Amino acid sequence: MHDTSPAFLKETEVVLNTITQKKSFLITPLWHGKVGLDYHFSELVKSEDLALHGYMHISSYFDPYSILYGNKNISREFLNLDLEETKRIIGFGKKIFKDHLGFSPKGFIPPMWYHNRHMIMALKELDFEYTESWTEFLNLRNGKNYFSFPLSLDYGRNILLSNLYLIAWRNYLKWKQPKIIRIAIHPSDIGNGLLPKIRGVIQLLEEQGCTFVTYSELFNETQL
Repeated sequence: MHDTSPAFLKETEVVLNTITQKKSFLITPLWHGKVGLDYHFSELVKSEDLALHGYMHISSYFDPYSILYGNKNISREFLNLDLEETKRIIGFGKKIFKDHLGFSPKGFIPPMWYHNRHMIMALKELDFEYTESWTEFLNLRNGKNYFSFPLSLDYGRNILLSNLYLIAWRNYLKWKQPKIIRIAIHPSDIGNGLLPKIRGVIQLLEEQGCTFVTYSELFNETQL
């Protein structure tokens, strides 16, 4: 689940209660600079597999992708940042994560999967083990990348685009039969009524014998 924060407490609880397969929660420590981690939230998710998901999930730069989403606040957080600023912002998120959850995150998934050209170096210097781009899972320890096209229906209020993407992704799944399948659940999926469709995909994969793993387990498997 992406965008996991107290700003989406209800949605987090829904995913915890309805998705019984193994899963990971991607924590945004200070959602839009307004909603930070608290004790109740930390207790709710602390036993789950957790990774860091940006810092505030917004950018100070205008992002053309926000037009597609119909929401100017949906931005690639690390757009146009240099190395030092990239490290600084990730470091802020890492500190808040550790202060509230009791350990340093080993995984970092940037908002909207957007990596600027400094991101990989910054993550290695900050001692992260894995990350993701839009098309790959990246093991930062051995430098290997693993192709995977994610199922993500988060297009803000654009339900038509979400449904078209689901059709395209199902065809990709059928014809490519990828070894690694990523499913991204967003808080908007609950509000937009798309969670049943995602659960349907999960059930289909389960019936096909797929093994569900957390990000930490995927990292360990790619170490072999």
